[in-house]
Amino acid sequence: MVLWTDDPFSSYAKAEKVYVDGALVWDLNDRTVQPVMDFELGQPGAGDAK
Repeated sequence: MVLWTDDPFSSYAKAEKVYVDGALVWDLNDRTVQPVMDFELGQPGAGDAK
């Protein structure tokens, strides 16, 4: 399930929260619930959820 910040068909809408099998896997406002991307791996300071 995806909760959007605006109308999902708007080009300005962003995914605010994403749930998969009832578990929160993405939260726009909480970096601890955002996955580390492959691009960020190995970059100093990038992907640090602290």
